[in-house]
Amino acid sequence: MARCKRTDELEVHHKRRSQGNRLSNAVVMCRPCYEKTPFYGLSGPAPEPFTAATTQQALLDAGNRCQCKSSRSCH
Repeated sequence: MARCKRTDELEVHHKRRSQGNRLSNAVVMCRPCYEKTPFYGLSGPAPEPFTAATTQQALLDAGNRCQCKSSRSCH
């Protein structure tokens, strides 16, 4: 299964809106992959943004690469 390995346009998103801003709820995705998720563009209140420290740690943990798990081509 080919996975996205982009290192640009990375954003840190919440895995689940209701699970808070802990590092365990962070996922790193490039914008094109995130736009193809079912969560993109959902209405309703957005969760609070991650702190700069959590964002930096999520990027570091992801190796500064998209963590998309799609088996189809994202872009």
